[in-house]
Amino acid sequence: MRTRVLFALSLACCTAGASHASTLGDQCLALAPKFTEAFVSGDYATAHQQLNGFASAMSSPESLKSDWADMNREFGAYVSHGKPTVFQDDGKDAFVRTPMTFAHHAVTVQVVCSKDTHGKIGSLAFL
Repeated sequence: MRTRVLFALSLACCTAGASHASTLGDQCLALAPKFTEAFVSGDYATAHQQLNGFASAMSSPESLKSDWADMNREFGAYVSHGKPTVFQDDGKDAFVRTPMTFAHHAVTVQVVCSKDTHGKIGSLAFL
């Protein structure tokens, strides 16, 4: 009986911790759609403004435009994108993923915000 109680208690603690997002996760969740909306609408300057740190240095507005053209060429025409969700958040780094649908393939945009970038998008990847 004691084993069952301990297991239930540890399961409840894990579940409660997993559902709690930090302020960093909330900040990143607010920034992700701004980036995605600007990116898919062709406003690469605004998309770039959402980036900070490494992501900003590695992704100029021109490179974002090139990435978009490459994605449409490789995956077919853009169809839509879904709602961003917090994938992982430990309070130091928050990973937010947004699904994107193209005619021939689905892609996920992942942005990472961290304390080091003061809650701004410091990393960008297309998965």
